[in-house]
Amino acid sequence: MLSVDVIDGDVFINDAKVVLTDIEADNGVIHVIDSVLLLPEEEPLDLVDTAIAAGDFETLVAALVETELDSALRGEGPFTVFAPNDDAFVALLGELDAAAEELLALEGLSDILPLSSYREKS
Repeated sequence: MLSVDVIDGDVFINDAKVVLTDIEADNGVIHVIDSVLLLPEEEPLDLVDTAIAAGDFETLVAALVETELDSALRGEGPFTVFAPNDDAFVALLGELDAAAEELLALEGLSDILPLSSYREKS
């Protein structure tokens, strides 16, 4: 898995800094980095397990489990997920003057959750 970060105007791919960009070739483009990218030592987790490991998505994971959408996000993918964290749910529940249990029992919850994720077209 690759992560792209911009720190103080510098672009990093994982821990490698991009030092030169846009070297054009017939069949693509080269971006020069200052270190070798290595394969991850462990297999990456699926989206649900990644959210669980991150520890800031308890309400989202509970909602996915409640609606049985967790199994879909454990599928082949690729998926892109816009995942509201627990703070986002606290804010929503405050606006709705509701408890998390009420949200999880909401009829139509399984219709709302897919708005936050979509399967990329290949």
